[in-house]
Amino acid sequence: METDLPILYSFRRCPYAIRARTALALSGIPYILREIDLKNKAPELLEASPKGTVPVLKLPSGQILEESLEIVNWAIQHTQNPIWAQDIDPQLIQAYLAPLQHDYIPALNRFKYPDQHSDHDRHADQAQLLEHLTHWNNQLTHQRFLCTEMPSSVDIAVFPMIRQTHIADAPWFDALPLPALHTWFQGWLNTLEHHTIMTKHIAWQAGDEPIVIENTAFSQ
Repeated sequence: METDLPILYSFRRCPYAIRARTALALSGIPYILREIDLKNKAPELLEASPKGTVPVLKLPSGQILEESLEIVNWAIQHTQNPIWAQDIDPQLIQAYLAPLQHDYIPALNRFKYPDQHSDHDRHADQAQLLEHLTHWNNQLTHQRFLCTEMPSSVDIAVFPMIRQTHIADAPWFDALPLPALHTWFQGWLNTLEHHTIMTKHIAWQAGDEPIVIENTAFSQ
């Protein structure tokens, strides 16, 4: 069976792995899940991807996808479900992803771990996060999702990072006067629950019975 399905090396709480699992779930693509103990990484993960980070998707062909957005885009391209926005201008996607990667995520990491970044002003990082959150809220006042009326790779990329922001300071986040963003965010939280994307699994070891995630296509 392992040769017939993609194999996803994952870690439940990792926001990048959440991207991959969400895209595979919504695309109706079944796969074999290998939950990784990041403190004791399986040799099979390191063989597939020497950098040793998750997620990693090993396709039945043997091809290895090592980046979360690479996995997201592959899932969208091979979707069994007609839910994804099509033909989005690549420049529009980059207009979201570049500041997310270069500005939001670094500020988020400092905000989450202030003891590790004592040389930074946490309030300044919070203000930077709020600037982006406000921008996304403004976009969502005009449409259901960040790029269009249908979900795209941008939503999958952004959501887990906003989830991390909420985890870092839930009272602050919940009090933000950003109703469109809160509605969008709750919708994605519901998606995680509905598709059991955050189900706990024990760390995988060679010889374990495969855990098959039976994502299915939507009924027509």
